[in-house]
Parts: sequence; structure tokens; C-alpha cells
Amino acid sequence: YLDPLRDRLEDAGHTCYGPGFEVNTMLSGELQTLIEQLDNIPGQVVLIGHSAGGTLAVMAAAARLDVIGVIGLGSAVTGLVKLDVQHYEGRSLLGGLLVPMVGPDEVKVFPIGHAGLPFATCVQDWVLAKLEEIDV
Repeated sequence: YLDPLRDRLEDAGHTCYGPGFEVNTMLSGELQTLIEQLDNIPGQVVLIGHSAGGTLAVMAAAARLDVIGVIGLGSAVTGLVKLDVQHYEGRSLLGGLLVPMVGPDEVKVFPIGHAGLPFATCVQDWVLAKLEEIDV
């Protein structure tokens, strides 16, 4: 599902890894699988996730010292979220209006639907810019 974003990141010279599972139900040990997957990645990482995957990225970043940044796209995270790493959140127009979020370094609202976030060129450009800010 994130292949267009992954392709764009790899074309820009970034190495991308999958989360270690195909479908995220938030009920089948995905957080533990993601944390175990991080053990296999050398060096520091930035986690990028869409929807519930963004929520898992926030949770994993809170548990791991090797995570240096989080970029969520339409994450199901609300309220106060404070991480010790740089944290950026991209939201759809509806998600930006209805779901308040405090804590990320930036919350950017894009004029597109939730499902389209990983596919939109403007979102991909924003993700690449955030990776530069994180200094990856």
C-alpha cells in the first residue's frame, strides 16, 4: 500500500524497510513485530506510517532509542503526544479538522482524502523535506 511512497524515498537515496507484517489490525502483535524488525536494521531509523501504521510508529518510537524521528500520515493519534524525537504528522483535510493533536513538531493538513495521503506527490515532497530536517 505504501509502495508509491517507498519508491519515491528509494529514488531519493533512502533505504526503506517493511514493518515485518502485511496487514495492520493492531490486534495481532504488530507492535512487537515492528520492534523486533528494528533489531534487524543497522543504525538509526525514522519510522513512517500511514493510519494505524502511524500510531504504531509513535508507539515504537517511545520504546526505542534507535528511532530518531517519526512521520505519520493520517495517524489515528489524538490528544497530547510528546516524543523525545522529531515528530511530524500529515493529515487529510477531514482528519485535520476533526482530530486535534498537540505535541508533534508540525501537523500539516493536505487537501486530499485519508487514503490518498501516501500517493499524493505533495505529501511525498513533504515527507522528503521532513527527512532532510531530521538529517537522515
